[in-house]
Amino acid sequence: GSVPWVVAGIADGSPASHAGLRLGDLVLAVDGTPVPRSITGVGGASVELTVVRRATGDTTDIHLTRDDLSGGFAPCPVFDLFEDDDNHLWMGLYSGSLVMSIEIPGDDSGWRLFTAQDGIEQGEEPRIAQAHGDIWAVSNDAYHGVNRYHDGTWSVVPPSTEPWTPVHPSIL
Repeated sequence: GSVPWVVAGIADGSPASHAGLRLGDLVLAVDGTPVPRSITGVGGASVELTVVRRATGDTTDIHLTRDDLSGGFAPCPVFDLFEDDDNHLWMGLYSGSLVMSIEIPGDDSGWRLFTAQDGIEQGEEPRIAQAHGDIWAVSNDAYHGVNRYHDGTWSVVPPSTEPWTPVHPSIL
């Protein structure tokens, strides 16, 4: 099947904001068709989006009227999606980077990208979980450690050097 789109930002005054689309909504279908690779259309045309609300898990249809907008749509290949106890939305990107939703005064569409420069060991296809208030992320291979986010700082639990030690994302 197709992979839902995650709404990662909504421009003020855009058709999406007027229709009630929300940060973190999952778009399942466009005009009844599982999400295509892109949405294109002419201004003034109607479109129906089938979405799952992140906050409630409810599925709803949102009707909006397209408009001519500047800018563009940038695909962001997400491997894992997780909401923590503080209602931050986390995304594990296929590339190994991690993204967290943040609050920006006067705006609710901020995101923070974490990479190796922030102290994480980037491995492909990271899984994300929360335990005892900390965020944990582990990649889908045995060569990278387990990343821990505690009080705003990343640390890494290195992989075992024992060749028989099983390493798998299911440890989360």
